Order: sequence, then structure tokens, then C-alpha cells
Amino acid sequence: MPPALPIANELIGYGGEIAWPNPTRPGDVVHIESEIIEIKPSTSKPDQGMVTVRSAMSNQNGEVVYLLTAKLLVFRRLIRSIVNLRGWPLLDSEASNLA
Repeated sequence: MPPALPIANELIGYGGEIAWPNPTRPGDVVHIESEIIEIKPSTSKPDQGMVTVRSAMSNQNGEVVYLLTAKLLVFRRLIRSIVNLRGWPLLDSEASNLA
């Protein structure tokens, strides 16, 4: 199992959208998948950046029961850790922004 996104440390919620398109019922077995869809370094505060995360939770029948798109204010060291964790390739300009 891959390491979890460290939600409690160095993250500040900055808004988002949430929906429950289908009900969750007692006895459901749920599965959640999260994807980092954007990492945007701050232009005014070099130690910070914004990360947008999209999460979807499905029940045992594959029906989506929960959708979340969250914007998080994070400190630069954490952005670099997320990129390294995911093994994402970076352009030279992106790598210098995260240094």
C-alpha cells in the first residue's frame, strides 16, 4: 500500500467542493482514491504553494458515493515530498521552483 498523504502536518485547508452523489449505507465497503491534480508554487511566498487534491469514494458496487476537490496551502518542503512520493517527472523550470 502506498504511503498516505500527510493530512495533519503542514497543510491548511483553503476551500473546496464536496458532493455525495449516492447514499452510503450500513454494511457498505468503501474504497477511496485521491489524485493530486495541481501543484502551484506561490509567486509571493517562496516557502508556500497550493496543492489541489481530488478524492472519490466508491462502494462495493463501484458507485461513487463521495467526491471532494480540495485546495490546500502547503509549505514548500511538503510539495517536494509529494512530488518525490509520486515519482512525477519535473521540467527543469518546475524543479528549480521547488528547490
